[in-house]
Amino acid sequence: MDVHKKAALPLILIALLVVAGCQGVSSVEPQGLEWRALQRLQDSGNSGDVLLAMRAVETSVELRLPKAPKICIQLLSCPPAPLRFAGALGLIELPTAEAEEPLKALLSDEDESVRLAAIGALHKLGEKEHSQELISALGSADRKIRGVALTVLGRMGDKSAIESIRPLLKGEPVESVRLQAAEALVLLGDQNALPKLQLWQYST
Repeated sequence: MDVHKKAALPLILIALLVVAGCQGVSSVEPQGLEWRALQRLQDSGNSGDVLLAMRAVETSVELRLPKAPKICIQLLSCPPAPLRFAGALGLIELPTAEAEEPLKALLSDEDESVRLAAIGALHKLGEKEHSQELISALGSADRKIRGVALTVLGRMGDKSAIESIRPLLKGEPVESVRLQAAEALVLLGDQNALPKLQLWQYST
């Protein structure tokens, strides 16, 4: 087994545990250790740690593990908004037609971050009706929302967003958001933003 995948397994199990807490164990195939862990969670009624689950989802997406798309889809209906956000964000990088309807349901989500992530995931499926909202969010008064929009735009891979993001390298008042802008630009292929990231790396 690849050493990185081996290290990631505990995180993946946590993600599956959270899915079980949200959806019930019947939504995951009863196979071996995963099923036993899910059954224990169902019995205890414990939904797990949200932040750790978000890391688990991110790890499963990065490693392109077979269960990652299914985990992400199931998280879309979890009560905690950060889990719905993590699921939608994962589906930007692992688009699947099965997620289209659950993602569309999130377009009316009460949490703006979740809505923006869902818009990004739908964009990757060819549903671009709401994509302009991501560009509009770059001008939000809420720095968190500006950061979320940058994260989503960077992962979407649509180079048309570059011209809208570039002004934030100098015009954005919050340093952490400026760094998110630089990261998004690099992800979109704008290597001119790379020195900004390198400078931050060497200064921390």
